[in-house]
Amino acid sequence: MLRFLLLFIIPLGIFANTYHIEDLSESLKISNTLVEKFKKNNIKTTDDFLLINKSSKQRAINSKKYNLDIKRIGELISLFDLLRIKGVGPTAAKLLIKADVKSIRIFKTINLSKLEKKLIKVNKEFKISPFTPNKENLEVWRNLAQKLKVIIL
Repeated sequence: MLRFLLLFIIPLGIFANTYHIEDLSESLKISNTLVEKFKKNNIKTTDDFLLINKSSKQRAINSKKYNLDIKRIGELISLFDLLRIKGVGPTAAKLLIKADVKSIRIFKTINLSKLEKKLIKVNKEFKISPFTPNKENLEVWRNLAQKLKVIIL
């Protein structure tokens, strides 16, 4: 019984939000061919992708296996990692990345007042979202992020 409970409790500290890669493919410019390759290898969600790319060694192997530039793998890892925070969707994740917040690890420690100002500036420049997260949004996300384990090495 304990083993059964641990299967459900432990992952909650690792992942909060998960998305199907296929659902994000258009907005993140992931080709249908690549989505199909992932599916054939049982990589259907953002969580699956993060787990197979935890280390730089795994990323190098997967770069060759999926004919995917290592830089692109890094971009997807950043997006998928930030998407783990409940309330952070693809647009907010893109905005955070443009503001140099490329992981939950960074988000957990960044000064939120400075980040809020930077997000406003970045969003004005790149017009990523009709909504720029304010400090209150960032605080809620930070509290949720604090509960998530860092999984990318």
